[in-house]
Amino acid sequence: MGDFGLSRLRAWGRDFGRYVAGTVLVGVLAYFGMMAEELNNHHDGIWHLSNFIAGDFEISLGRAMERYTDRLRFGIVSSPLNILFCLLLLGVANSLIIRRFRLERTFYAWLVVFLFTVNPVMGDTFSYSYLAVNYLMACLFAVVAFYLLSETGSDGGRARVIRVCLAAVAVTLSMSHFQAYFSLLCTLLLCYGIRQLLMGTEWRILKKYYLDSLLGILLGGVCYLAFTKLMLLHADTVMADYKGASGINPLTILLALPASVVHCYQEAFAYVFRYHFWTDLEFARILALLLTAAFAVAVVASGIRLFRESRTHFAAYVCSVLLLPVAGNAVLLIAVGNVMTGLMAAGLLAIVILFPIMMPEKGIRGIPCRSICLAILVLFGWYALAAVTNDQLALREGRTATVTLAEQIVSKLYEGDYLTQERTVAFIGRPGNNPYFAHSYAFEHANEYAQFGYWSTDPRNNRVSWYGVLTGYVGVTLPLCDDETFDQLRQTSLVAEMPVFPADGSITVKDNVVLVKVSDLYE
Repeated sequence: MGDFGLSRLRAWGRDFGRYVAGTVLVGVLAYFGMMAEELNNHHDGIWHLSNFIAGDFEISLGRAMERYTDRLRFGIVSSPLNILFCLLLLGVANSLIIRRFRLERTFYAWLVVFLFTVNPVMGDTFSYSYLAVNYLMACLFAVVAFYLLSETGSDGGRARVIRVCLAAVAVTLSMSHFQAYFSLLCTLLLCYGIRQLLMGTEWRILKKYYLDSLLGILLGGVCYLAFTKLMLLHADTVMADYKGASGINPLTILLALPASVVHCYQEAFAYVFRYHFWTDLEFARILALLLTAAFAVAVVASGIRLFRESRTHFAAYVCSVLLLPVAGNAVLLIAVGNVMTGLMAAGLLAIVILFPIMMPEKGIRGIPCRSICLAILVLFGWYALAAVTNDQLALREGRTATVTLAEQIVSKLYEGDYLTQERTVAFIGRPGNNPYFAHSYAFEHANEYAQFGYWSTDPRNNRVSWYGVLTGYVGVTLPLCDDETFDQLRQTSLVAEMPVFPADGSITVKDNVVLVKVSDLYE
């Protein structure tokens, strides 16, 4: 009798389990502060700090699989537990990437593990205590889809059809958790295609690879749309208007495609030269220029070599390189008109990590070109580690300052007998703009997800963020006023004339609503 594939699983574990273990070890060391102190961002990381299972709202965002993944962890929200689970998922994804690019047992393999694990994208992701697992499920399924589509062996007929269909299912599962990792799938596919071109792979195999990739993506997209429609009907809801999702359909995507492609190039440029890989530490601009220069040298050096060997391969290579910014921002082709955020930058980050595959081992006069590229990536890794460390410091400092301010406000409310059964409370302004809010170097140079206390000022986000701070960190439940009333009150001359807390007059009552002016920034 067979062993049901156990021997194959054991062999895989021996060969690649080390990269899973390495990912977990590196992740625990890099994000120990976040895990030990359960640091969460203020965007919506603090909205659910104990228990959460996705519902109809998540379905309306096109993320129907989240409710099932949440049930796998019983809805428990715990930064240490969830981050460990995320690191295991990321470790499997890292192993599949290393195996497909044939980097096993090399220094580059361990560098890939480090860079895919320690970077601002993952740091921002892990700061979402109740969403991080869903994001990493999207990441893993995107890598699984790439792994299946990049199988350029001799399979044909039924086996090939099954492989493409399985990849389409993986695409559906990925996008049903979080659509942004579609960009990672496209980047990996394009980078692998570039690698195959540089290796001189036959056109017969290349055409099969490109066709399989296109079919897998298209079929996956169709399955995702069908699955989302089915889940919307089941939940008796419609697509939400969040980031314009309700107005997006295949026709609008096609009509907006030329403008979306231009937008992808703009966002790729901004990611490197404006956002500096979503970091804001010193020397960010120098590092961006250094990486760009190294990437340009790699592209040109490999292009010259390929031009001498095959003009056809060279033409395909040029097209592929030019499409890299589009692949890295591929989700923007679907989410028409949106902008890239730190959570959505995994595809662009993959380009940075995988660019040494486009550099020959030896250049002119025997210069070790690939070794130089790897050295630059090591420098980038050190910088990325500093960035995620700084972000964790900012999260802790921002949370401390916010909680301290909230405790002082609650104390004043109790002392002044402002809280009665008939009254509700409106916190006007975000804490980060209060004059007594502590601002350190770490906070000022962190990315926006780590600047705890600078949350959105719109009525709903303001309310749920304050609710999260009060219930999760201060330990009190206050009756916050509804969003419509809040929006009306903050536009009155009374609020405009009030001083900022803790000055006298920063707390007042109007129409049974206790107004607390936290800062002057509330519009």
